[in-house]
Amino acid sequence: SSDVRAFEEAIARGELERAVALYAGPFLDGFFVPDAPEFERWVDRERDRLARAYAGALESLAEAAEREGDHRSAAEWWTRRAAHDPLDSRVALRLVRALDAAENRAGALQQAALHERLLHEELGIAPPAELSALTGRLRSAAPRAPVIERGGVPAAATTAPPQSVPTPPPSAATAEVAHDMAAPAPGR
Repeated sequence: SSDVRAFEEAIARGELERAVALYAGPFLDGFFVPDAPEFERWVDRERDRLARAYAGALESLAEAAEREGDHRSAAEWWTRRAAHDPLDSRVALRLVRALDAAENRAGALQQAALHERLLHEELGIAPPAELSALTGRLRSAAPRAPVIERGGVPAAATTAPPQSVPTPPPSAATAEVAHDMAAPAPGR
């Protein structure tokens, strides 16, 4: 057996949480065979295929959590998806929305700023207008009143905030650093 086969079988059975737990990073990461261009092309195709399956599983889990109204879980899944591909603005937008829905506006603004910095430093581009508009609305929105649960304790005091990708120092804000923040198991 192999982790790749177990990952593919979990995806095929719809066991997405298991599949995500099995994904240990890029396929044959760091493995190189000199003078074998056909092998390298095959490895690249497999690496891309498996990475897409992993990303798809994370998105499916995040969207299922959103449909169930579990905003904290959705934010956690979107956080992992954003760490997998930190330059994907569509995913960054979904993460910012999920964090805000989970009542973590500060985390949402932090993620928007991280994404903006990554786009600027890595690609020399500005964030999409939709993300900038959402960030502006979040900054100008009135603070939310705390949700009071039984016993008069604010809900925020009884639950842990969703985990978010820490903001690296500006000099380290690269795709590699953001990818490493997902803390997957060592590569295959």
